[in-house]
Amino acid sequence: MITSIKYFIQTRLHYSLFLFITSTYFCIYIIRDSVFEFNENTALSLIFFSFAIISLQTIIVFTIDRYFKKKLGYILATLFFSCNLFTSYILHFDIILSANIIWVILYAIFVSVIFYTLIVTGRALIINSLAFFLVSLSAYKLLRTIFIIFQLYNAPLPANYEFQEFKINPSIYMLSFDALAPEKIVKQHFGNEYDVRYNDFLKELGALRIKNAFANSETSLTMNSILSLDPVWWDNLIANKERLVTGAQPNAIYDLLQKNNYQTYLLYRSNYFDRGGDIKTQYIYASHKGFCTHKKSPLVFWGYCSIVESDKSFFTRNEEEQFIEDEFKKIVTEHKKSKFIMMHTYYPGHTLPSYNANNNEDRKEYKKHFTDGLDKVIYYMKEYISHIQQHDPNSIIIIYGDHGMHITKKAKKDLYTPKQIFQDRYAIHMSIINPTNCRLYQKASANSIYHIMHNMMKCLAGGKDVLKQPLNTSLNFNKYLYD
Repeated sequence: MITSIKYFIQTRLHYSLFLFITSTYFCIYIIRDSVFEFNENTALSLIFFSFAIISLQTIIVFTIDRYFKKKLGYILATLFFSCNLFTSYILHFDIILSANIIWVILYAIFVSVIFYTLIVTGRALIINSLAFFLVSLSAYKLLRTIFIIFQLYNAPLPANYEFQEFKINPSIYMLSFDALAPEKIVKQHFGNEYDVRYNDFLKELGALRIKNAFANSETSLTMNSILSLDPVWWDNLIANKERLVTGAQPNAIYDLLQKNNYQTYLLYRSNYFDRGGDIKTQYIYASHKGFCTHKKSPLVFWGYCSIVESDKSFFTRNEEEQFIEDEFKKIVTEHKKSKFIMMHTYYPGHTLPSYNANNNEDRKEYKKHFTDGLDKVIYYMKEYISHIQQHDPNSIIIIYGDHGMHITKKAKKDLYTPKQIFQDRYAIHMSIINPTNCRLYQKASANSIYHIMHNMMKCLAGGKDVLKQPLNTSLNFNKYLYD
């Protein structure tokens, strides 16, 4: 047995290293997701599944190479390596996400041929150099993951933050809608005759529309960064950027609210944000999701997602939405304590991953998708706002987009200006129902969601600033005003 192992290591170092590299990469990927994204039970089952596959591959390659034809061992080793690399990182290739199965197969064959050619031509230096590089990269990723985990449990609150006691304690409802863009930006892409219905609808309800409003470019980034109170501090976090919303990463807004006797809530369709959290923040979701939720191909993780049923949502989309609506109304009605609620609604919705701004059909299809989503937007706005005003009339309600429509995605350089592309990503519609008379907005410059949150906390504290130094953002929104 020892002789066989020694033979395998000495004579077939290149593809034994390849198999090791693949497993290392893959396990780091799983460890990262189990700690920062989904639950540990799913991660454990996937780790066992992956090691079973990799172990079987190694046994097959060794057996064929040792006792049968060596060239066949070469071929299998390169095929296994390329397939493992492909199945682990398929999500990182946008071209493959939108491609059909033929292109996927061609990609795997292409990688296999390259490695096989290098091996049979005796280019040992190239193969072993590549192996050394990949092993080093794997080690770096592993060390970085350990550092991130260490930072997770040791990250302090922003140094710029200063606690203040509130003088008034109205409930605060942060109601975000997916890709809720400003009227001017929507008409810029859909035509001046397009009816941006939520704009007038909110005005009729007594909401004040905030001019030149901006957020971040993705749902998770916006929902987490607005809790930081200090965007520069948030920018300097690593993986913890997306852990504020559950309270796993200590943040200034939750600290300020909870010390002022607020109950904090997060309502979301699924447990997408379930990366640990403090028990003070109640995270309410409808469906349990796991690794397979965002995987767009059945080939990911060697088909694991196709054969495991436990990772699937136990609610349909309509059932998820109804569950969250019912839970929200229950909290508003039954919980009399001052509340801070963050809730996200998936309408009208941004462009799909396969969307291409250069394709007229894609643009037409997205316009229809956006228009169809407006019925849901109006329905939920009406339901939520009327329910709040009936049961919690003195509260502050902020209706905002989590990001823009992403309608300029993949556009050729001359199709849109840099200003249009930035506005498409970051410009949002924001309206506020604010009976406290706090002035949350700025007239002469951009109103980022960060400025709104800062001004609101300052107002509730009776004018005392909750930041020791002026608020700064890494993005200069004032260069991209649209109102």
